[in-house]
Amino acid sequence: GQRAESGMLRSGESRADVSALFSLQNNSAAQQWLQAHELDDEENPEECVLRRTISADGRSKGFINNQPVPAAQLRELGALLVQISGQHCSQQLLKPEYQLQLLDTFCHNQSLLQQLNHQFHLWKQQQQKLADFRQQCAENEARKQLLHYQIEELNEFALKPGEFEELDSTQKRLANSELLSRGSQSV
Repeated sequence: GQRAESGMLRSGESRADVSALFSLQNNSAAQQWLQAHELDDEENPEECVLRRTISADGRSKGFINNQPVPAAQLRELGALLVQISGQHCSQQLLKPEYQLQLLDTFCHNQSLLQQLNHQFHLWKQQQQKLADFRQQCAENEARKQLLHYQIEELNEFALKPGEFEELDSTQKRLANSELLSRGSQSV
């Protein structure tokens, strides 16, 4: 997921491809990440291919299971697939996500974790429906207030029975007389 440099290319080559195949048999966290991002390989869900193409101009493209992805996603998945041991490797233990992953793996809670993820997804959907419903209620209330205002405006005119029809007919007659007037001026 780090920035690629064009100096990494073999001299005379216009681009380089780097690929890595990972087994996900014992890595449910990576499998879940791929499913959540819709990047899992349905034909072979227990394997994952990461690929990076670097061009001579320094541009690079990342792929997960042959689907283009941003570098941030390569970095995120890479952290689940590869653990580099070194002087500061114990710092990973300070991350709450990693602690939860270790605990779930140790307790064999993968099925519970999947159920929790499913329930969380359902809850998020219900939250969205609730937000949509509240938005619709607010729009309905605004429409109701507008209609009440318009009714009050009409009531202020205090039209008598039949007066609206009379005004409508007068308006049509005046509009027609205007057309006749224009027509006579053009003759």
